Amino acid sequence: MFNRWPATEFSASQVIDAFQKESNSTPRPASTVTLKQHWEVFLHLYRLPLADKGEDHLDSAMSVLCLIRDFGERPNAAGKWETLYSFDFGRKQAISEQLFAFFLHDWWNRKYPNERTAPLREILLGDHSPGRLLKMQESEIIQRVNELALRQPKVFQIVESANLRQLHRLQKSDGIADLKAAYRAPRFL
Repeated sequence: MFNRWPATEFSASQVIDAFQKESNSTPRPASTVTLKQHWEVFLHLYRLPLADKGEDHLDSAMSVLCLIRDFGERPNAAGKWETLYSFDFGRKQAISEQLFAFFLHDWWNRKYPNERTAPLREILLGDHSPGRLLKMQESEIIQRVNELALRQPKVFQIVESANLRQLHRLQKSDGIADLKAAYRAPRFL
C-alpha cells in the first residue's frame, strides 16, 4: 500500500479489490476472507485507534506513526456507505532522527548497494524510499537529510550542483546502530 497505491485516499472495498487482482496473478490466489483479514491487519497496524477501548484491545506500536487516518465516508460500487481512509502526509513527529536514518540506510543498501551518492529526489519518491514509505513531504525529507548531515558528518554529506541535490554516504551501514539508538535515546525534530 505505501509503495504502490496510486491515490491519496482509499476505502476497504477498493483495497480488497486491488488485493484480489494482485492475488489472482499468483499461482495460489487468496480467498476473499483472507484478503479482508489482511486489510484489517494493515488498518490496525497503521491507523491510530479511534478511542480508548480498554486493556482488552491492543493496537500496534506502528499506529503512533500516524501513517493512515480516517477521511470521511462515501458510497461504494454497491451503494453502501463505507469509511474512506487517507495516507497522512503531515509531519512525522513520532519518527526519530535515528529511525529515519535506519530507513535511509536500509533503502540505500537495497536500491544503491554499490553507490555512494543518491539524488534527494530518489530519497523522496523512489521505489521503497523513506519518503514514499513514510509518506513524507519534500520539505520534511530535506530537513531530515540536512539534520543527518549536520549530526553525522562522517556518514552523510549534502552535495549540490547547478541543478541537482544529492546525498553522499561516506560510510556504508546496515542502520542497526541507528535503530538501536532510536529506542535507547531517540532524537526528534
